[in-house]
Amino acid sequence: MKQIKGVLKAVCSIWLCLLLAIFSYQMPVFAAVEVAAQLTAVELRDHSGVALSEQTKGGYFQVYLLWNVTSTLHQGDFFNITVPPELDLTTQDTHPLTFALRDADDNEIAEATITPEAPTSSGGGGNLKVVFNSAAEGKTNASGNIHFQAKFNENKVQVNQENSIPFLVNGRTNLSPSDTKIKVIPDAVIPPDRVIGKSAKPHGGIYNEARWQMAINGGKMNLKGVKITDTILTRNGTYFDPDDAATAASSMHFYLRKVTYGSNPQVPVTWNDGVVDVRSMVTFDANKHSFTLDLGDIGTQGYWLEYKTSVLYGDNKQKNFAELTATNVTFANPAVTEGTWQYNTSGGGATENLANRLKIRKIDAETDEPVAGAKFLVKRNSDGEEYTLETQTGGVVVSGLIGAGDYTVKESVPPTGYELDETVYPVHVSASEGAVLNT
Repeated sequence: MKQIKGVLKAVCSIWLCLLLAIFSYQMPVFAAVEVAAQLTAVELRDHSGVALSEQTKGGYFQVYLLWNVTSTLHQGDFFNITVPPELDLTTQDTHPLTFALRDADDNEIAEATITPEAPTSSGGGGNLKVVFNSAAEGKTNASGNIHFQAKFNENKVQVNQENSIPFLVNGRTNLSPSDTKIKVIPDAVIPPDRVIGKSAKPHGGIYNEARWQMAINGGKMNLKGVKITDTILTRNGTYFDPDDAATAASSMHFYLRKVTYGSNPQVPVTWNDGVVDVRSMVTFDANKHSFTLDLGDIGTQGYWLEYKTSVLYGDNKQKNFAELTATNVTFANPAVTEGTWQYNTSGGGATENLANRLKIRKIDAETDEPVAGAKFLVKRNSDGEEYTLETQTGGVVVSGLIGAGDYTVKESVPPTGYELDETVYPVHVSASEGAVLNT
């Protein structure tokens, strides 16, 4: 009996030791370290994704970086990129300053944070820190891209010269390509007699509204019977109704101010010469793709108009066109202006990859509803190669990889119950962002 008890004690002791070993075992914990990342490509690009060789002193551009980490990643690992002082990251268009980096399956694997420095003659640029999370655990030879919008630090770059834009990784020069070089050219000279000019305002992180501003009669001409017509060329949005003068000051739904211009017909020198209630002066077309503002006889008075449009279908770009006419003046050159709004956001990857592809959307002209069953003939200008695309459910079709370049698009077969659209649309497909055509 004693022998049996001894055996049982021994067995129990062994099991106890095993259980203690099992429950006391812990997965190894790796301390977060600065990893030896490399930048394999650095480009300053325009909004179509084309690398720039020159840019105006006050112009915006996209910074596009390709990175690679050959070592095995663990949660908390990080690397730093020094953005050179030649760039200005303090504008509201460098947005957001904290953003996710995602893998091919759209899983967030890291967070990037931009810390700007004030753009002075001795400072500027900033730091970009990437910190990997648990989803990156165990990944080896990881790579990806980072992109954000910026402009030049005008205190640091030289106009009419090629400027070096050096990026550092972890404070080292040997972990990035040779300095990116770009020529900085003067901003465009605006004719002093210009009577209309418009531009898009920074989006401020709002992706489904475009904000616009328009300088009117900056050339101080004596004008009568003035009408301004503005049209959304991309047909992917509508205008908001005008508010009363007090509400419009905050909503920016047709906020019209009397202003005084100096030597620059685009920039007022006084801004608050009176606010105009335009509710009785604005008319829209049936779909609110276009409006007409009837200002009447304005003499030499200058104006500044701010307004908004919605942006539909999840598009990140909208283009519109404005024209000013007067009954007492025939302009030597048409008084017209174009503007393009684009939602440029910092990031690393995208949920839809249109690189080298064309996306076509067919829209009902009366209801703005998408329409399936429209066939389009797509022709590449360089060699005449043709493709046929047909819109599917949701009124959308996305081509295969047709390549970057200039194309023409024409509807070849209309949807059932619709007339054929004879318009020939010129389209540029970009190597990084493709193209979107709304018809």
